[in-house]
Amino acid sequence: MKNHVQNNYKGEYIFFNIEDINTERFNDRDKYRYALVQRSIPRTKRGVNSVSGKYEVYGYNTNTFQVIDRKEGKFYHGNVTSSSFAKLIDAYTINLEKVRLQNQSK
Repeated sequence: MKNHVQNNYKGEYIFFNIEDINTERFNDRDKYRYALVQRSIPRTKRGVNSVSGKYEVYGYNTNTFQVIDRKEGKFYHGNVTSSSFAKLIDAYTINLEKVRLQNQSK
């Protein structure tokens, strides 16, 4: 995620562990209003293995993200999941930068 944010978004940001969000360091909800959080969602796939012909069940993860507005107490969930999380974050940070630039010119 860091590479995509660094390459695409030129506004101010900080990376931190989500466990630290409620610590004294991040108490200022005006300064640290939004948090972009990666979420891993476990999935299960069932089906016949085309090589062995046997019925199999296996687990895998897909990824998505959510944005937390800490000031308003709102959660904005990504409505797309993907095993290609890099593409999701790349698209999101490109659009985030466009919005930041539009708001900057106001």
